[in-house]
Amino acid sequence: YHDDTEDSLSERILRQEHRIFPYAIKLFSEGRLKVEGRKVIVDAPRDEQQVLINPPIQD
Repeated sequence: YHDDTEDSLSERILRQEHRIFPYAIKLFSEGRLKVEGRKVIVDAPRDEQQVLINPPIQD
């Protein structure tokens, strides 16, 4: 956002991280993540792979 400060941006990023961490931990615990160099490859259905977050993340 154009009026973001360092603190407000940091807070928005932290909120999103807290949204995706449980899903990332689930994928990791199921062995569905593979690290190749600096990339993380997700073994997930195609429609699930195409969503960065936006709101979607469902249990």
